[in-house]
Order: sequence, then structure tokens, then C-alpha cells
Amino acid sequence: MLNGCRVLAFRSERRVMSKAEAAEWGRSFVPPRFCSLVAEAGNSYASRRDGDLDRRSAAALVDWIMASR
Repeated sequence: MLNGCRVLAFRSERRVMSKAEAAEWGRSFVPPRFCSLVAEAGNSYASRRDGDLDRRSAAALVDWIMASR
């Protein structure tokens, strides 16, 4: 999912970001309903632990990213 944020950031900013940067950027860019999901994914990545993200919410975010072309 953070890779999706990286792609979206590149499309929007024309800048390559790390996953950590993309998570921070994504919280201010995605619709409010996805902010906590992106934050949780970023925290999981930063702490190097597997997060238990809600699959439906993650799928909805990916769908939104894909539609944001």
C-alpha cells in the first residue's frame, strides 16, 4: 500500500519518495477516510513489524489510487 502512495506521490509531485516519506505525504493527500490507514501502514513500516491492516480499507485505498490517474 505504501508503494501505491509512492506512485501517487510521483504522479502528483514528480518526485521519488521513500516509503516513510510517502506515508507522511499520503496522510495529507488522501481522502480523510484513508488517513489513519496510511498512518498505520507508515508506523508498521517504521517499526519493522507486520501491521494488521484492514484488508477492505486497504483495497478501497488501492482502488482510489488507481482511479486517481
